[in-house]
Amino acid sequence: MSLLSKTPIDLNNPTLKKLLEELIKAYTEPYKAKDIVVAAGITIGNYPDGLIDVRQRWTRTLEILVDEGRLRTLVEKALADLTVAAYHPFFTEVLAEDDRDRPAGLTADERKTLSATYMSIIPKHLSFEALLVQGLGQDLEEFPGANLQQRIDTLIASYELDERITELFEAPFNISGQENNNVLQLARLALDPVRTSYEERMNQSWKEDPFEACFLNQGIPFIDRQDFRKQAKKLSKEGAKRLLIINGDPGVGKTHSKKFIEKIAPYCEFKFCFIDMKKETPSLFYPDTLATRLDSDITLPPHPDHPQIPLKEEVSQKWAEVIGEWLIKKMKLEQGQCWIALDGFAHEDLPAPTKRLVNDLVEAVWDRLPHVRLILLDYPLDDLDEEIRLFVEEEDIEVVTQPELEEYMIKAVKELRLQKDTVELREKAREIVEGLSAAPEKHMAEIKVGVINTAKSLSQD
Repeated sequence: MSLLSKTPIDLNNPTLKKLLEELIKAYTEPYKAKDIVVAAGITIGNYPDGLIDVRQRWTRTLEILVDEGRLRTLVEKALADLTVAAYHPFFTEVLAEDDRDRPAGLTADERKTLSATYMSIIPKHLSFEALLVQGLGQDLEEFPGANLQQRIDTLIASYELDERITELFEAPFNISGQENNNVLQLARLALDPVRTSYEERMNQSWKEDPFEACFLNQGIPFIDRQDFRKQAKKLSKEGAKRLLIINGDPGVGKTHSKKFIEKIAPYCEFKFCFIDMKKETPSLFYPDTLATRLDSDITLPPHPDHPQIPLKEEVSQKWAEVIGEWLIKKMKLEQGQCWIALDGFAHEDLPAPTKRLVNDLVEAVWDRLPHVRLILLDYPLDDLDEEIRLFVEEEDIEVVTQPELEEYMIKAVKELRLQKDTVELREKAREIVEGLSAAPEKHMAEIKVGVINTAKSLSQD
């Protein structure tokens, strides 16, 4: 929860303590203090007029503002008040700190539009009670008062602080019997731009660090793998190591790494190619097959001297070397960053010349291709040149433990914008782990199914 929305208020918090002192100095005169607090939307009648001491009055006011979720609004109002311009740098700093500590919220203009839209349809076209009870599943007593504007603003503030603001974009329009209400449909159109900008901003934190994504395409959970996330993030940087080797027992999720890279590729703006050589009839997966796949999947630039791949005279190490030189020359001409993931190197039926081509690629990426990242799944580290090994990221995957699953689920519910108790999530993780079968190679698949089912259940609560 936001620093400026902490309940109960903790005046030992350095920022709140400093805020109290600055407000006392900026608004010493009682009438000015009351004006700025009322402008922030405090419930009428709650302002502590009876307290004469300035410090006591401001301390009590902060408690009320926090309780009503209006403290950030107060700071925004103070920042817009030109009569206290000398204090604006501090108020700006406080808001910046709040922005860092909480998810992206509504902007002042978006909040104003949402509030005004609600006021335009309530109570003339929809009662406040219907909105709360039928649209949001809330008790009417949760938002008391005679002033409709105040109740709406308090409702918006409450949902914003609880990271549930999206529900307010839907609630008035999903009430039974209102499907053909033209006024409501027009109101929905008015809110669509606000919703779009808000949701884009809510996703921005993930876009800024896609390596922390808990779910991949089609909602597939990507559980834990903190080492891999960090290593992949390092690989994405210029001047970083360019090679990553991922090993582990069958069923732990090596191949699942491919789906993660597919997810982040559009946001990091690199090309990605994945080839599982063990699924392509390994005994017939020759160097020309691998080179042709890489060429077409990455869409490499044409070779300046030899447009066509070198013809096979015999399946030999020399032929693999010629194809490697041809492929590496094309890769050098590629302008942007590209990632290649290869699986199946250790398969016993994979031809030796193909393994030679893979090893040539390893050396070329290390030495001559600064824009290429090569990820090898199930690759024996002993095959690496000792000098190259110093420049390789490594991950040895193991089955997720219960504590790791607990931490993942806590992050996952935040990504899903759900409000769930940490104790409940830890209990769910324990149930999943205790329900695993006796076959270790099936554990990761079973954990993923458990996470998917848990996410569905929590979303329906």
